[in-house]
Amino acid sequence: MSLESELKATVRELQFQVATLQNNVTTLQSQIQNVQTTQQQQTTTQLGQISNLIRNGDHSHSVDTWFNTSPSGTNQEKECANIYTHVLDTSEEINDGVMTSGSPTLTCNTSLPFVLGDVGKTIVVHGAGTSGADLITTITGYTSAGVVTLGANAATTVSNARVRFGLQSLGRTNSKNSGSATNDSLKDSSHSNYATNINDPDWQKSVGVVRLGSTNTVEYPLGRYDSAGTTYSAEMPIYPGRSLFVIFNVARSKTSIKPPSDCRFFAGLWNETTGKKQYLEGASFSLSGSVEGTPAATATTQYLIIAETDKGYTFLSNTLSLANAPTSGSYVTNVVNVRLSWTPVPGILRYKIYRKIGSSNVEILDTPDNGATSYVDQNPSYRVDTGSTLFPSFSGGLSYPRALAETFLSALGNLPVDGVGNWKPFLLEIPIVPNSSFVGVTELVLRLGLNKAIDLEVIDAVTNSTATVTSATAGYSSDLVGKTITITDANNPSNTFTGTVASYVSATEITVSSSLVWTSSSNTLTITAGGIRGLLFDLVGLSLKDGLWAHHPEDNTRPQLPAVAPTGSTQGGIGGGSGYRGGGGGPRDGGGDLLDDGLLA
Repeated sequence: MSLESELKATVRELQFQVATLQNNVTTLQSQIQNVQTTQQQQTTTQLGQISNLIRNGDHSHSVDTWFNTSPSGTNQEKECANIYTHVLDTSEEINDGVMTSGSPTLTCNTSLPFVLGDVGKTIVVHGAGTSGADLITTITGYTSAGVVTLGANAATTVSNARVRFGLQSLGRTNSKNSGSATNDSLKDSSHSNYATNINDPDWQKSVGVVRLGSTNTVEYPLGRYDSAGTTYSAEMPIYPGRSLFVIFNVARSKTSIKPPSDCRFFAGLWNETTGKKQYLEGASFSLSGSVEGTPAATATTQYLIIAETDKGYTFLSNTLSLANAPTSGSYVTNVVNVRLSWTPVPGILRYKIYRKIGSSNVEILDTPDNGATSYVDQNPSYRVDTGSTLFPSFSGGLSYPRALAETFLSALGNLPVDGVGNWKPFLLEIPIVPNSSFVGVTELVLRLGLNKAIDLEVIDAVTNSTATVTSATAGYSSDLVGKTITITDANNPSNTFTGTVASYVSATEITVSSSLVWTSSSNTLTITAGGIRGLLFDLVGLSLKDGLWAHHPEDNTRPQLPAVAPTGSTQGGIGGGSGYRGGGGGPRDGGGDLLDDGLLA
């Protein structure tokens, strides 16, 4: 394609985008007005308490007080009951798997995802099992980045198959049910294995809150152990098409805690079933269609739809091919056309419909933003030629909506400091899409976490042309050693340093990896991921309705009193609810306090 043609195509696309943005602005202005009206109406609404599906959501019980009739004097007293922690899921997913029935060889020559270290990992090849079921096995041999050997033969030949490997299991071990101090429970800093287990997040037993600053997650299983603490029974209190609501209160532990601008809290329903080990999924974003009428001339026409959600995530449909579709000149309004339909994507902002007739360029037909799940292609005059014969393709697109929600980008930018202001309440709606399938699901877990680690930032750092850096407000800790640090002189920005924290001296003093060349008492200091355990959260609730936080019924029937008195009163009240209610005492704004839903990977 010539440079002139390429520029013309770019201009057409930009014109189309400008028109779309203008329409989106108008739509958003209307939505904002509706939200403001709704908030005003909610100020007079009295919310009831939720029926909490989470046990020990105020983090007041230890494993010891939950199960034992008298204090055990062991690590069970230093582990939070029914609450666990794991690293963020790092499983991989690709869509170019090839297997032949009767063979254990898996080939993925486009994505080339494998490394030698993948041997031993659990892997799922969708459709390669008996009668087209999923093949669940392990990787037993590595040949190349595109070829591995599995521990079982394929029973069905597949190509372009969905493949997931390195699946993560969320254990539920504690000192009671495992007899080991090395376990999955959330621990207080006095625990004997605190330093060698995950300790960010941790349980601050003295006040009964969770502290979090890393991307490790906190898990609340939807189920219960028997009175002995050994036999677990899963619960499934969810329904397709009916959302679940998550509420919790959040504060910073000190003024130096600084969430990055793109940091979000997320909450999702994790499917712990064998072969799944992922957030609960709905059916794939599936596109279908048919020709209406009898075209005078036909051509093979392909369609693809990209869905964009309110959280910035993108879903790709399958590519639909129709062999008998009309040529561009054979459409007849309301007589000869192509009717498309697709499965809905929750949190949708707009769909972008692409078409390719024969060998011609791909065109953008329309970008409906009204939530419709069907479209009639009548060869619209406003269609846009992309200037390319290829459909858009990118690795960030998803195909399956998932039961996962997160806060808005601005949500963590104005968090109060514990003891200074009331904690900020959050409400997240986890959408359970109507076409979710619960067949074979054996265990679900509520999983909370951050998409990005918290930073530490102060504006009173003092430098003296040495490697020593002091601050009256930083609250340094030994965990900061080795982390990246940036220091900039507010009076002379050309004075800047980036290195690492070399040593911890005290809460007000550290040393850095090399000497600084200036002296100043007005430096801005940022330690990346230095906000270790810097956010506090509490009063976690999960319910089929929005409302005020309440205990799970079992919280009040334990053999011992809680290990710590609940601290809800110091947080500003019981959290949750919409409108002007909740632990923060103030109106829910666009910072994540508003009903917030969305889907992501």
